[in-house]
Amino acid sequence: FNMLTPPELEFDNFNENIDADIILHNALNALYKFTHDGFEIASKDFLKAIIAYKDLLKNCNEQDEKKVLETKLSIALEYNGILSFMKADIITAQDNLNESIKLHPRVKANVFLAMILADKWATSMMQAGTTQSNDEQIDNEKLRQQYLSKFDDAIALDPTNPIIYYHRGQISFIAQEYSSSRADFTKSIELNPNNCFPYIQLACLAYRENNFTDCEKQ
Repeated sequence: FNMLTPPELEFDNFNENIDADIILHNALNALYKFTHDGFEIASKDFLKAIIAYKDLLKNCNEQDEKKVLETKLSIALEYNGILSFMKADIITAQDNLNESIKLHPRVKANVFLAMILADKWATSMMQAGTTQSNDEQIDNEKLRQQYLSKFDDAIALDPTNPIIYYHRGQISFIAQEYSSSRADFTKSIELNPNNCFPYIQLACLAYRENNFTDCEKQ
């Protein structure tokens, strides 16, 4: 997830006199240490922050203050959803990410929700096989449109974020939509030529097409 944005060690409107802010701040800093202990601390603290912000919101009647608290809560929900996804707790991940987006949509939440929905779509497609009923085809197309719409939402928030296109390209590659995949990897490189991963994927596409010259160029 650190590929999506630089490490997020601070957040707007931090107040050292608010316990929930301190918990969230500690969780973010523990997470971005990228250590086992850091992940364990962050996992517990994001949950604590969610509870703390929800308690504060119960007694908050001032609209501007409520909006600030909801934004902070959305960050805690987003990261707890991401960690839940990494721990294969897909139900919690999806619930947290949806709640986070409803409060305050951000790129990271939309991209991870898109990947969860895309994984559901891929699993459903594999289970259905080549003999899908009309109902299965309709349901699978709904899932496909859902994950694509989340990528679209992420792009609407930050159209110059190269990692959105990279991850959408990855999903298109898995779905064997190679033209769309190539376009997204190319766009990702255009926005950030220093990221090696889309070059690797373009090489894979070239190799698949027996275009070994382009494969070596990548």
